[in-house]
Amino acid sequence: MTWPIRRLSITGNLHLQLSNNFVYLTMKDFKGSERVLMILIEGEYLPIGCLTSDSFNEEVDMLNTTTRENNGWETSRPVTQRFSVDFSGLIINTAFAGGDFTKVSYDRLVAIKRSRVLQDWKLMTTDGQFVHDFKGYIVSLSDAASSGELITFEGSIQGYGEPIFTTEKLILLSSGQENEYIQDGNNNIINP
Repeated sequence: MTWPIRRLSITGNLHLQLSNNFVYLTMKDFKGSERVLMILIEGEYLPIGCLTSDSFNEEVDMLNTTTRENNGWETSRPVTQRFSVDFSGLIINTAFAGGDFTKVSYDRLVAIKRSRVLQDWKLMTTDGQFVHDFKGYIVSLSDAASSGELITFEGSIQGYGEPIFTTEKLILLSSGQENEYIQDGNNNIINP
C-alpha cells in the first residue's frame, strides 16, 4: 500500500528525497565544530571545552576459521569488539577561581583519570541529530606547551561495553492524516 505524503516537518540538517517510490531522509554534511564531546558530572552533561578535534574509533578482533569450502583460502569471523574516543584541545581553566565551570578541560580531566572511575559520555552533533552515548575510562591524557603558543592537551577514552548510537530528535513520517503515521506493514511506525 502506498500513502501519499502531504505533510512532513523536517528541521535541522535533514532533507527529504523521493526515489523509486521510497522516501529517504538525508542530511547535509557536518563540520567538526558541530560535534561536541560531553561528560556526565554531578547529574549534568558538560562539554569538554575548547576541543580542536575528536574521533570515534571501532575495532573488531577476527578469529581465523577453516572450512572445507574455502579451498585453502583463509577465512575469519568477527568476535570481540571495542571502541575508543581520541580528543585534543586547548587548555582552559574549568576548576579554579575565575574559571568556566560550565565546561570541563584538562584541569578536571586529570582528576577524573586519576580516580579511575567509569564515566558516562556523549559524543554528539550540536543539533542532537547523531549521538554516541557510551561509558568509558580515560586511559591517556597529556599536555604540550610550546614557547609562545597556547597550551594544548590530548586524551583517549577506552570504551566500556557497547556504545549506543541514537538521536535526540524525534522524526515521524506522516501520511497527512491527523495522528496517522507511516508504518512498515508490521504495525511499526517508521522512525528513521
